Amino acid sequence: QYVLADTTPLDVYAMEPVTLRWVSVDLTVALDLYGRVVTALRLTPGSTKANDVSLLLYDMLGAPDPVHPLAEIGRHEVQVDPPVPRSELPYVCPETLVVDNGKVFISDQVKTVCARLGISIQPGRPYTPTDKAPVERFFRTLREDLLVALPGYKGPDIHSRGKRVEEQSYYFVPELEALIRDWVVNVYHQRAHDGLVDELVPGVRYTPLQRYEAGVARAGFLSIPTHPDLALDFLPVEWRTVQHYGVEIDGLRYDGPGLD
Repeated sequence: QYVLADTTPLDVYAMEPVTLRWVSVDLTVALDLYGRVVTALRLTPGSTKANDVSLLLYDMLGAPDPVHPLAEIGRHEVQVDPPVPRSELPYVCPETLVVDNGKVFISDQVKTVCARLGISIQPGRPYTPTDKAPVERFFRTLREDLLVALPGYKGPDIHSRGKRVEEQSYYFVPELEALIRDWVVNVYHQRAHDGLVDELVPGVRYTPLQRYEAGVARAGFLSIPTHPDLALDFLPVEWRTVQHYGVEIDGLRYDGPGLD
């Protein structure tokens, strides 16, 4: 089982809901090589971080309560995942994760998560996009089928955009991610794919979802044992000293019975 993971800047502006500023967004996806199904995706304002890739793996594995995994520290709730409506995407527990050589994909955090789950990381060859051709083709399909029709579309270069794109209608970042998820589930996964053919049945093309279901029927469904605190295993580890008042993180103090 191979899963291809990659990230790309989208040719569309969005509005950051907290600062109310125009931002460029990065889309990170995990694509199953056998069925071409998108098993997880994340939209991040600005550039993608290693933590975004780690939480992408969390979504890909179908971990429990993927929308609001919360960890309680005393009376404070630390939200691990943003409250974005999550469409139903197929779950995959891969053996190999094919990534590029970007530092967010080969960071210590991602390596630690993959080692804990028994997933081997296979970096692609430098300057060889054909190693992840299916996911590159998905990005192109997304741009041509969905992004070009959205308000805030800026095009791949300055010659492909309209005048004063920032003054037009726009989507907030969570709204844009929900829209992309809806398109993946209801359009991309339901449409026949030219690359999904069966040598035993010439002329028949499968949809990504049909191919995924056929693969599960043939090889069985693999899942990992889950528990409510599984999300914490995907977060970065930072050492802190325990004081009489608790612990201090970014100028805030947290305390609870667990620290006693």
